[in-house]
Amino acid sequence: YRIDTVTDIHPNSVDILMENEAGTTMLYPVVNSRWRRTKLRISRINNVEVEFTGEYSSVIVVHQDQLGLVAHITAVLSHFGVNIAFMRLFRESKGQTAYTLVEVDGDLPKGIKEMISDNHYVHDVMIIEP
Repeated sequence: YRIDTVTDIHPNSVDILMENEAGTTMLYPVVNSRWRRTKLRISRINNVEVEFTGEYSSVIVVHQDQLGLVAHITAVLSHFGVNIAFMRLFRESKGQTAYTLVEVDGDLPKGIKEMISDNHYVHDVMIIEP
């Protein structure tokens, strides 16, 4: 990963550029927010405004903005008995790339990433454990 300082968002900001095994990269500007309860906040993913703390075990799904994708994600979580604490959906624009961020209670079981990925419209799935 590469970390660059970003001062146009917040004086306590850095960019984290992450790359997965397939070579896909994602840019995460991270903000240290003293006025919030949490210490860190991810404010953008690939120039799409999001709100994400990383305080909980989380799934980030990058997908095409298509009917039924959120139902697919929640069905997989239900199949594994995972309880959703918070869930947010962000998109570039209607029908374009969307980001579903799901923060859950407890740990995420093995196999969940592969099962969510088993959908034609899913581009990438990332698991974040605190």
